Amino acid sequence: MLLFIFDFRRVIQEGAVNKDVGVHYTKPMVQILTSVAYFALEKI
Repeated sequence: MLLFIFDFRRVIQEGAVNKDVGVHYTKPMVQILTSVAYFALEKI
């Protein structure tokens, strides 16, 4: 989980440099992150 969040931050940082890659990856990554967060909250 922590590794996933770290990788997500790295993708955001790369996206800030490369706008095309950022737009391509940020939306699906945000959707994945929110679903993972909901799943984690349900497990607690």
